[in-house]
Amino acid sequence: MDITAEILNKPFGLAIPTDEEMEKYYRGERLQAFQLGWPSVKLGLLPGNLTLISGYGNQGKGTFIRQVSLQMFVRYQIRSVYWAPEDSPAEYFYGDLIHTWTGKSTEKHHSNYIPENEYKIAFKEVTDMVKLIDFGDEVPTVIQILEVFTHYYTRFGCRMIVIDPFNNTSDMNASDRDDKVVRSVCLAAKLWLKSHQDCFVVIVLHPKAPSGVKSGEDPKCPTYNDLHYGSDWSKFGDDIFMWHHPSFNSNPENNDRILSPAKIKKQKISGRKVNYNMIWKFEENRILDSDWQCGLPPIKTAPVKAEPKQTDLLDQRQPDASGANPGGMKPHKGLEPIGKDDLPF
Repeated sequence: MDITAEILNKPFGLAIPTDEEMEKYYRGERLQAFQLGWPSVKLGLLPGNLTLISGYGNQGKGTFIRQVSLQMFVRYQIRSVYWAPEDSPAEYFYGDLIHTWTGKSTEKHHSNYIPENEYKIAFKEVTDMVKLIDFGDEVPTVIQILEVFTHYYTRFGCRMIVIDPFNNTSDMNASDRDDKVVRSVCLAAKLWLKSHQDCFVVIVLHPKAPSGVKSGEDPKCPTYNDLHYGSDWSKFGDDIFMWHHPSFNSNPENNDRILSPAKIKKQKISGRKVNYNMIWKFEENRILDSDWQCGLPPIKTAPVKAEPKQTDLLDQRQPDASGANPGGMKPHKGLEPIGKDDLPF
């Protein structure tokens, strides 16, 4: 038997959807895209997908993904679990979450310093929404992290998994070539997702330093080609988002930000590959869309105290018919009540 006949006679499975499945597809009944949470941002995450997030250092990609986690809980009750060694100790990680969740600062010198009772309530709320794992002095591999995530998926129902950043895993010190490491890490994540198809795996990456940029100039928004072995990341990553501060060097106080999808695997479901203008509010530690909206609860404001009712001083100093003074003020000796028609104005 020749090789062609052997292949044709081998019982390979054919992936043919049923008529009902094709009818559902025609009616628009697709996979659910879980929206990131900003009303005007038409981008969503697909369960079972590997999502990569990158951007230059200190421009807020960690703040971005943490707010996505909070908004995913508000909208879908999806809990997250993080491995984020750069955010240790843990109180700093949760303090930053509390700031974003409440919109009130955890720093005493800020005018919107959060009251202690709200702080304690918010701490319980964010620890229910987001879990942080710690390997102590050990530097884990991505596979080891995913194994621990399985426990949190089973015990707490955490469905969003965040590794922030990949550059701090021990995979970066592997003896294999970097491109092989990228492939093995992505394949491990994909294999884990295959058995946890209702989950989301998010890996935060540091890009290469921008080249050809003079001192004080602002680099362009990075693409996946600016990642170390970006072509390999783009092959295995389903969606790639870039978070960018367009005037980081020339005007660091500017609050404008850009959310740029560098790759969207299923644009018909997850959203189009277009840039979104965003705003970072320092006081609230919140990211807003171009309409100044986000997917978090409104910031609570202290109730306005009613002003004490002002009693007419003239009435206070005039005794009633019995001679008592209900206003509690005694008229000055020799001061006679002024008649209405005697007022000088």
